Amino acid sequence: MHQESDEDDFNIEEKIQLILSSKSNANLICDILRYLQAEDLDEEETALACIGLEKWFTGQIANDEILKPTKVSSKVTFQNWFKKQLESFIRIIMELSKNEDFFDLSMQLLLRFYAFELDFKTKAISNVGIQKLVVTRLLSFEEDRSEEISMFEEFFIYPDFTSEFMTQAAQMLSKCTDRNELFCSNVISTLNLIGQTFPHSGIDSDICMSDNSKITASKLKSAFQSMLIAFLSKRLTENMTKKILIGFENYYLMLDSPPIMADYITRCYDSDNLSISILALHSLFKLITDYNYEYPEFYPKLYKILTDDIIYSASRIRFLHLLDLFLSSPLLPLSMQAAFTKRLARICLHSPSPVILALLPLIFNQIRRNQALRFLINSPDPKEMDSDPFDNTTDDMDKCHAMKTSLWEIETLRKHFIPEVSKMANFMAKSLGIKEQEIPIDVRYSGFLKLNEEKKEKECHLQVEKPKEFLSCELFTE
Repeated sequence: MHQESDEDDFNIEEKIQLILSSKSNANLICDILRYLQAEDLDEEETALACIGLEKWFTGQIANDEILKPTKVSSKVTFQNWFKKQLESFIRIIMELSKNEDFFDLSMQLLLRFYAFELDFKTKAISNVGIQKLVVTRLLSFEEDRSEEISMFEEFFIYPDFTSEFMTQAAQMLSKCTDRNELFCSNVISTLNLIGQTFPHSGIDSDICMSDNSKITASKLKSAFQSMLIAFLSKRLTENMTKKILIGFENYYLMLDSPPIMADYITRCYDSDNLSISILALHSLFKLITDYNYEYPEFYPKLYKILTDDIIYSASRIRFLHLLDLFLSSPLLPLSMQAAFTKRLARICLHSPSPVILALLPLIFNQIRRNQALRFLINSPDPKEMDSDPFDNTTDDMDKCHAMKTSLWEIETLRKHFIPEVSKMANFMAKSLGIKEQEIPIDVRYSGFLKLNEEKKEKECHLQVEKPKEFLSCELFTE
């Protein structure tokens, strides 16, 4: 009964004021720390106690006296006691962070102590432990942390903080084998946020959490690379593989050695999932063009992907724009360019009308870029053939006989029942013009119909006087 009475009489506000008013009242800290370990804590009093103690500890650290080496026994005793109490307080805050009611408060306090440790190096604050707590929280296996991750942007702008976070995250990712959807989504959200705050222009002390930071761009890139490799070391679901591939274009700029990702990208490019292959295309192409990665099978596999299935893929728009980019290289052999152009023309015959309007500009641009391909639409030595020598069933561009054929498909499309298709085919047959054709960004029927609705309708004159009704009542009179 006496103990319960003591707890009821425990006045947090009074004790905090006493501690802050005089160093001689420091022994009251032990009472407050004991109070914070109770089971049923009042939110308001807990916040008051934690903020008060944080103010006292950081004030003592900033005063610098507590960290100065001394031979005075009383000061040495106080310094040792101070560090033990600080360590206890940090452990209590970390324990409180497990309670959702105190998580926001705990995290704010821990991150303030984290910054103090970087500047003053008390050795009583475990920055590694704090980072592990942050990593475990953000990279949750059970809950979507996207909102909390976005709130951490104010900390990820500091390269020294971000580097240590990625180091701890890499260790966690390399140890755990689970790659469920929620966990992967949290990791990818974190990687993307780090990409947004990454200091591409360089690192100096002004943008670091601590002025004493020795972080370099190379070290930061190495930490990001370790985290990404650790994450990709275990198999991801197809959905998560697509999400990570979308961000690869930005990831390259944050890697210490981008070609190290070549094995992963090529495996994705070889995937049986068409969408994954398409998403891996651009990443692989950037490795080849920007980082001198040698991959002779790039165009043969690209030709293999170019089938009727591509026009029904959810990523067809992305693919068609990338294909236009890939085929713009002047170093491609003529036979290879002819094979791609002919297969595109053949696919046009099996495509919905909106997609044809995206495929024809590809063919148009390809012939216009390389005048040597004009023989496909206007042969200098025309011949009559019983059948088309082009073999669309083979994926070997050297054996498809594209150099012996013509684009008779364009002539067929000139008679297409959709006016826009026939108009574009007619334009190609007559003249290639002086500029390249743009590939549309919408190849759905909804966009196609909307485009037609925007055109001004012309009134059809059927007779001199416009009828007011469909049937006259006089027809039914006796």
